[in-house]
Amino acid sequence: MVRRAIDAFNAFMRGDLSSETVAKAADPQVELHWHGVGWTMPDFPQQVRGAPGLIAVWEQMRSAMADVTWEPREFIEASNDRVLVPIRMTGRGRESGVPTEAEIFQLWTIRNKNVHKVESFRDRAEALEAAGLSE
Repeated sequence: MVRRAIDAFNAFMRGDLSSETVAKAADPQVELHWHGVGWTMPDFPQQVRGAPGLIAVWEQMRSAMADVTWEPREFIEASNDRVLVPIRMTGRGRESGVPTEAEIFQLWTIRNKNVHKVESFRDRAEALEAAGLSE
């Protein structure tokens, strides 16, 4: 489920803007939360709810950056419905061409066989704590 959603994100960033791509990614009431991720894009929301919000954030990222890819490093089961995924995110500024790379930690919550919530962290220890895990 989580791998399929990450694949949908990567497809969207490559230009597959179809509603089917987004529908594969998440529950219509999906929640996205960024905890200290510190995106540098102006007006980037720290919290989003619903599929329209998801699409808007993905479009905002796509307009600011080119060649964006999320590469999951591993999938760590936190509970029956939660998975922690360290992700290497790469891309480049669309206008500047400057390459960028970041490591983020995403805690995915699955509900009714759909992605219900994604929480992104910059700090591994904070992400592990949120997942109820330790090093």
